[in-house]
Amino acid sequence: MNIFVDLNHGHDKITGKSLTGIFTFVGRTPLHADSKRQPSCQAATYGSEFISLRKGVEEAVTTRYYLRSFGVKVTKPTMIWGDNDSTIISSTEPGSALKNKMVALSCHTVREHYKARIVDVRFIGTDDNYADPMTKAAPSGKFHGHFGEYMRN
Repeated sequence: MNIFVDLNHGHDKITGKSLTGIFTFVGRTPLHADSKRQPSCQAATYGSEFISLRKGVEEAVTTRYYLRSFGVKVTKPTMIWGDNDSTIISSTEPGSALKNKMVALSCHTVREHYKARIVDVRFIGTDDNYADPMTKAAPSGKFHGHFGEYMRN
């Protein structure tokens, strides 16, 4: 199972809230695509990225539960792919202190599930991130390239 997570920081020009995009694959089959505004306004991209990463972890836990309910054995950790290197390093290497409570709670949620081997958080470049078209207006070639890949997979 692979989950791609992306963010557009400060997407809503009126409220300043960011937009989270999530794309979930089970094997090569696209299962769930989501694009939602975050509930709170974050001053830094770092905080917004952690909230998006936490949403990806929640999606992984839910999807794993559904698969187990259908009798599918889920033995490997769910891969979560994101394009923010600093949040991925912070979520996989314990020890960094976070001041903002919401960011700290999101970080600890991701770390807890990473340590329990429920998820494995990895870096992927923006151009290869399937969730990128969920958060940003993409040029026609890039947009159709991503969706062409979805259809071929």
